[in-house]
Amino acid sequence: MGDISYFEIALRNAYDRTLSNNFQGTAHWLFDENSPVRKPILHKSHRGIERDVNLVNRRSIEQARARAHDPSDPNQVISNLTLGFWVHMSDRMHEREVWIPYLHQTWPSPTSRKTLHQEILAIDGVRNRAAHHERLFKPSKVELLPSSVANSLSELFRSFCPEAHEFLYGANGRNNAQTFLRDSPPPIEVDI
Repeated sequence: MGDISYFEIALRNAYDRTLSNNFQGTAHWLFDENSPVRKPILHKSHRGIERDVNLVNRRSIEQARARAHDPSDPNQVISNLTLGFWVHMSDRMHEREVWIPYLHQTWPSPTSRKTLHQEILAIDGVRNRAAHHERLFKPSKVELLPSSVANSLSELFRSFCPEAHEFLYGANGRNNAQTFLRDSPPPIEVDI
């Protein structure tokens, strides 16, 4: 959970920096109604129903503003947004409006948005399961194993925030899950 918390902070700071440096609006990208994160983006579902994929973002931002001591301070609002908000920004529905013009710049070239999104989605899934005291062992997908997520975290840190990777994993690059499994092997056959 500690590494996931560090990842969430590094990701939100990197995405905020990228959007702040590149979005040319009249207000901060969180508050500008023409921001690619706020403006209506309409997509048709498989059933032909049109929906605004940024509705969730606008609601998240308003909830974060309600929790902030100063709702006009973007830094306070950003610190109150959930990891799910940042995950949502790399999904398929935001590829043309958010990923291509902005967020791809956060990652080394050529980072696959689809692969990255799946990795961050898995991190968020394990974070939510751990936070809600749900089962972590023998998940339905290998990428949801805590050890797989720990490896993804380490590689993502290495690619977009090498300083955080060095700080968290040191010179040997071993993540907490690898160290734990090396020092405390499970007494029975179990997927961790």
